[in-house]
Amino acid sequence: MKCDSIGTYQIYPLKMIRHIMKLPLRGLVLLLICTSALLSCDDEIIQPVPEETLESGGLRVRVTTHDENVYWGLNGAQIRIQADSLYSGPTTEEPICYTSETDTTGRAVIAGIRAGRYLLQVDAIGHFTHFDTLSIESENTLTRNYLLERRPGTLRITVIDESNLPVDDAMVILQPQLRYFGSLKDTTFTDGSGDAWFSDVTSGLHGIHVWYDDSRYHYEVFQVAPDVISRVIVKLEIGENEYSHAGDTMLSAEERTQYRDDAARLILRWLEIQNDMRYQNIEIPIDMGDGMYSALLSLHNTTSIASRDTVIDHLQIHTFPNPDLYLLNVRVVPDTSWVEAWKNGQLLTGNAPIDTLIVRYGLTIDKPYSQSPSGRSRVRLRSPRRMNIEMLGREFEVVPGVISASPVYWVFMSQELSCIRIDSDWVLVDFMQGWGDCMAGCIHHRYWRFQIFSNHRVVFVGSWGDGLDEDGLFP
Repeated sequence: MKCDSIGTYQIYPLKMIRHIMKLPLRGLVLLLICTSALLSCDDEIIQPVPEETLESGGLRVRVTTHDENVYWGLNGAQIRIQADSLYSGPTTEEPICYTSETDTTGRAVIAGIRAGRYLLQVDAIGHFTHFDTLSIESENTLTRNYLLERRPGTLRITVIDESNLPVDDAMVILQPQLRYFGSLKDTTFTDGSGDAWFSDVTSGLHGIHVWYDDSRYHYEVFQVAPDVISRVIVKLEIGENEYSHAGDTMLSAEERTQYRDDAARLILRWLEIQNDMRYQNIEIPIDMGDGMYSALLSLHNTTSIASRDTVIDHLQIHTFPNPDLYLLNVRVVPDTSWVEAWKNGQLLTGNAPIDTLIVRYGLTIDKPYSQSPSGRSRVRLRSPRRMNIEMLGREFEVVPGVISASPVYWVFMSQELSCIRIDSDWVLVDFMQGWGDCMAGCIHHRYWRFQIFSNHRVVFVGSWGDGLDEDGLFP
């Protein structure tokens, strides 16, 4: 069976299996070689050239897709062809390989292809792959049209501007919508048609983040149905915004301390999520802490954004106190000799490593030595300043006689202030209010998001979740 007798087909799982089962041995071997060769070739990138300058021995490709009865050229589809080794015979040379990418009309041109038989593969995110076989002659130019079907679980996000024109090169991030926001993932950029494609999207709520030009940001929550091809149109519009300032002279000492704690806690969470090496330090990076403090003050000092009044004045939302910045629980072996000092209420123990840590970081006893009915013995120490208590605990844990040392952990969260992203010139923060059986995790939640720039400009991105009453308070 010759290679071209396989024809052009789309790889649907069941159809592909039925096709393979019907292939004779030679055809099956050919299909396997096609796939492995196309994946292993070293790409020789051939840029598309204008049609009037196309040389003989070339290939013109048009790739389209569709949404129900609407068809359009597919931008960014990858075209890959490689010489068919079954017909060219064994060789010690590098495999002849050409690649290109479709433009905004779905067209791609490859020129200067050597005469011979080739295996072709067309790939695009969120679409089934096309395979084909080609015979290139030195004096001929082939034209091929391919329709790529979209995979179930595909999400197409189209980004437009205020004039309803497509936005090219906007960064789009898709994130499963969870109660606690973690790291952002599944990132891509819009093409010339304003489209960003995601495949194998799980059903459920997803957050869609769109950034453009470091000045415009959009966020919304979208429900993805199982095994459905979905499309979301995002319009980049600037919401309520105000240029503020980062002065703290009008704040009370308690408010300044609270915002300093918020800033330090947000930085620690961010460094941990990003696996940043700076998280391994006991001291919190001063520059990052100061930058976050400035951002929070900029939001606090705004006067014209109504949602700011809701989260700061009415609900008074701050970070939930995890991780704790001051308190360290040290669990010890009761009969260790140096523990006797703690049993007697003494701070210094006579154990050099323990006393060095106590003196270096100015620690004091916050809760004296105690032993539970189950035999657990512990002392709670307090730091006089904000620090990474988890890393401090690791220094204690290497000392013989210490079973564990960890921050105090708090439960029953009903409010939270989270940092979603830190960029060079701006940060994203979320405020959350929960209500309804919060000892079990809260039944209801509402979120507010703000983008705060280093020049103290504050933009209200939006709010979502369960409804509040007319005064901005939960029922």
